[in-house]
Parts: sequence; structure tokens; C-alpha cells
Amino acid sequence: MSTDFEEIMNKKTADTATSGKGRKLTAKESTFCIDEGSYKGTITDAFWYKTAEGRDRVMFVFELEDGTEFKNSVDGEWVEDYPFSKLISQANVEYVMNFKGLKVKFDIRNSEGDTMTFSNIKKISLDV
Repeated sequence: MSTDFEEIMNKKTADTATSGKGRKLTAKESTFCIDEGSYKGTITDAFWYKTAEGRDRVMFVFELEDGTEFKNSVDGEWVEDYPFSKLISQANVEYVMNFKGLKVKFDIRNSEGDTMTFSNIKKISLDV
């Protein structure tokens, strides 16, 4: 067995029949659309990405109190504007990755698109 493989394998729970498969994967329920209202949760990830059209966007991943994973994408040019500007000031965020781990409360307002409903964050702040 190579050293690299030993480093990532959990030796206590390793099953020799499945050890070549790596660790078992699980999936969380994840959604881009939730009901309108107020929510509390933790930002578990925040990162820059490019769309197929080449636009810069920021993806925020929230774990809500009920365990649901909610994802919200914001145009890169708007991430420093309201409503995120208030959270940036409150938490003293300097980089997008610094949103990760913040406990927040936020309000959702939905808008109907041609083919789907979009959940938009209208207000967000630290949950203190």
C-alpha cells in the first residue's frame, strides 16, 4: 500500500473489500429554491466561479437549521452591494472565502422566471 493512500484512508473503519474504493460518499439534500421567509443558518462555502458565458459569479452555500443545503449565486459585480455589503461590514470580510463559517440570518423573496423560480436573498446579517 502506498504512503499517499494510507494518509487519506481511515484505518479504523477500512474494509479490505472496499479499500480500493476510498471512503463512502453521502449526499445532502441541496436546493437553489426555498420558500419565502426568514431563515437562519451557517455559510458552509463561498467561492468564485465563471459561468459558461464567462461571467464571474459568487456561490454561497448555506446549511439551514433543518439541515437543508441552500445554494445562492450572486453576480460578481453585485457581491459588494446590498444586501451582502451589510454582512461584509459586520463580519469584517475581506475575501469571498472569509464568508465560510459565518452564522447568519436572512430573508428570501422568490421571483418567477420563464422556466423556474429563483430564491433571492433580500436581507442578510450576522446571527448574533
